[in-house]
Amino acid sequence: MDFYKFLDELDHRKIILTLEKEKHSGAKALINTPYKGTMYISCLGEVKRMNAVQYLIGRMIQNNYELSSVESTNSRENSSDINDELFRAIMILLRKSDKDVLNYEDSGKNNVLHYCAVLGNYDMTKFVLESGVNISKNGMSLYAYSVCENKKTENLLKNWTKNREKAGKISEERIELEKDFSNYKKVKISSSDSLDSTLADKCESTNEQKSFQVNISEKGAKPEPGTNNFEQVRKTFDFSSVEDTFYLRGNIKSRTELDDGYKVVHLDTENALKKKIHENVTNEITIKRFPGKLFFYLQSINECLIGWENVDLVLVKINVNDKIFLTREFSPDKNILINQMFIIEIPKKQDVNIKVTVLIKEGNNEKTKYSNLDAPTRKIAIGTQEIKTTQLINYHNKIQTNTIKLQKYSPGGIFEALSSLFSKELPTVSHIDTQMVILSEGEIIHVPFNVPTSFNELVSWFKRRNYTYAFWFKGYINIRGNKRNIATQLWKRRFIYWYGYSMIIYNVYSGSLIANLDLSKLKNVIFADNSDSFISTKYFKLVFDDGDVEIHIDKSDKFEETYKALYYLVDSLKE
Repeated sequence: MDFYKFLDELDHRKIILTLEKEKHSGAKALINTPYKGTMYISCLGEVKRMNAVQYLIGRMIQNNYELSSVESTNSRENSSDINDELFRAIMILLRKSDKDVLNYEDSGKNNVLHYCAVLGNYDMTKFVLESGVNISKNGMSLYAYSVCENKKTENLLKNWTKNREKAGKISEERIELEKDFSNYKKVKISSSDSLDSTLADKCESTNEQKSFQVNISEKGAKPEPGTNNFEQVRKTFDFSSVEDTFYLRGNIKSRTELDDGYKVVHLDTENALKKKIHENVTNEITIKRFPGKLFFYLQSINECLIGWENVDLVLVKINVNDKIFLTREFSPDKNILINQMFIIEIPKKQDVNIKVTVLIKEGNNEKTKYSNLDAPTRKIAIGTQEIKTTQLINYHNKIQTNTIKLQKYSPGGIFEALSSLFSKELPTVSHIDTQMVILSEGEIIHVPFNVPTSFNELVSWFKRRNYTYAFWFKGYINIRGNKRNIATQLWKRRFIYWYGYSMIIYNVYSGSLIANLDLSKLKNVIFADNSDSFISTKYFKLVFDDGDVEIHIDKSDKFEETYKALYYLVDSLKE
């Protein structure tokens, strides 16, 4: 509610009067207080009446100070009653305020979170944090927890600040990551003349490949401390032999040397466990390029100079091979935004012939009680584009922008030619902007998301496709939860192999598969933000419609890997 942002004294009084109608004695006390324009609050300085929420919290801070210095019992009771009513009034305003109001900064660059910190009220502070307020430093470079004297509220603010700082760093790293995805994940195109290509790059080759392989065995890159750049880290998992040296860690037992020098291992080693799991993990997926789907996005008609008074509607007819599509109908204009996507089946490797025709309607459609009568259409411009078989690979997993030039329509039949002699000159249309991409049906099935039906969904689908092939993490975790077939209410030690939106869970003793957790169905992730939790760090909860899964990571560096992976995946699911 933007009208809360810049309020003068009269506006403040209107808000307070509204609260007074609801019988808030705290509001009445505020009205009876002389207005001085500004007031001084310890740790914050001068607070202006520029934001109603900040002002009311400031009044409560003042009232607390007066309450601590009052000796009379009656005065204490009155001040306490005013405090209760002030709290209720503040919570009403907070619930009605949007993020712009909460993030408004006074002259000292303090937002409402700094005010809550000085007040020290735990419930109010938690409500503001959950509302999405910015956690930032004020003009004195102090976070909100630095001005908080209530220990419980201070711990709450510290934990939220710590988690938000991590998210901020990842956001910066993500910008660099998306600029050059080749540093994060590569796809291996298999052919006699194979080449490495980034997921987003065009697959150019003189000899078209009939299939392609996606390599998912490479580790995702991790940022170096103090930098925002992701450097590619390749790790090969060679479990062909068990090393001679064993470590006292996890389920590994140290070697025992016999008198004759032979080494005997009494338990399965960590390497043996990983080898068994690795043998059951798919490292490459072969996908046929065809059959596939052509996603044809018609963006706009440009420089459409009609100039006929009786032209009511404009539309486009699209012929792709033997399929016919019609766009919606639009009012005539110089540039018409179409913004429609059409999906065409490509059953095999073949030429794709595209023909677009711009149509106009003279007169409105008529609708009666018994039928709908469409006004007759007239062709005014036509254009074609042909994609040869040898060019199809250029459109595979690569969105291509094309401009189809249009020419005035020339009548083909004798009757059309004769009628055109007595009609006005046809309007001119310059060109149509389009974008096209071909996806194989095998890959559409493999990526765990619905087939895109709009251009925005198509862009999001490609981003999710990239993450589907990214290897994020493998290692030991502790897990519990109430999601069926995934975890129990008791903490269990597990080994996971996590790539894309699949978290594959194994038994740490037998190496047998327990479950495959589908993260594409993830609704939310909750990180530990409360020191009262017995696991205060390296812990997060995955929230699904049918249950929750809690995961704890032993090591901080391993937790950072999972944190980054979840950031990217959850961010992609929001789109």
